[in-house]
Amino acid sequence: MRSLSSLAWPGKKGSRLKKIHVVLVGLAVLSASGCRSVDYDPGIFKKQSFALVSFYGPQNIEARTGLIGGFESMNGWGKALLEEAGAEATAKITSTLPSCSVPRPETLAKTSYSQLKASFRPADKIASLPGLRPVPTGVWSNETLDLKGLGNLAGELNVDAVVLVEFIDWVVTDVYRSTGKKGSQHGWVQVQLIIVGADGKQLWKQGVQLDGPDEDLSAGSIGRQISGSTDKKTAVSRVHAAVVAALDKFAVAWNAKRAP
Repeated sequence: MRSLSSLAWPGKKGSRLKKIHVVLVGLAVLSASGCRSVDYDPGIFKKQSFALVSFYGPQNIEARTGLIGGFESMNGWGKALLEEAGAEATAKITSTLPSCSVPRPETLAKTSYSQLKASFRPADKIASLPGLRPVPTGVWSNETLDLKGLGNLAGELNVDAVVLVEFIDWVVTDVYRSTGKKGSQHGWVQVQLIIVGADGKQLWKQGVQLDGPDEDLSAGSIGRQISGSTDKKTAVSRVHAAVVAALDKFAVAWNAKRAP
């Protein structure tokens, strides 16, 4: 089994990247095991154009719910999640960064994009935004971040930097990672976001893992909490909220550091 590499969430000793600490706000609660730091190069705020070239996560949404802590995987729900949440999730990035967009497949086809190494996980184990490759962010112990290749790609796309988003895990659960206590069903996610400049320099590295908003109290939600059951619609909705909450943390960090 592959292990998570340093998770790169805080930066390694000796890094030239400046470490900052971000106060996380809103409905989502950061997991106690999560990191509240961002590694960044101040030069990133001089960049004027960005391209989101990778956005993916597991093919399955795991369910870890019930009075006895049941475990289940629902095949294909990660794909359904991106179909429902993809536009809103990517907008959190493209609306935060200056002049940021998702390149069209025909544009990427004219570049070295297809030569970038994809995730070690088989294609049927990954849910990715249509037209985008699951490019590793370096979070796993046997994967490295291809700085040179990503820098070349940025140049070919005529942008100052490219953005990678990798959801390491997304789960619907009734246990809060921040406290270890049971409660209402909610989504929990781990994500790493990387930005690499056209010169092949890593400009931004941020990891977030958090408990998303609780499910609204209703007879159905109480029944799911007692039985430990869930369904596709509920799981996708709960994780959708957590995905958006996690990417909100990127926007909060960017705007806080960009301000004079």
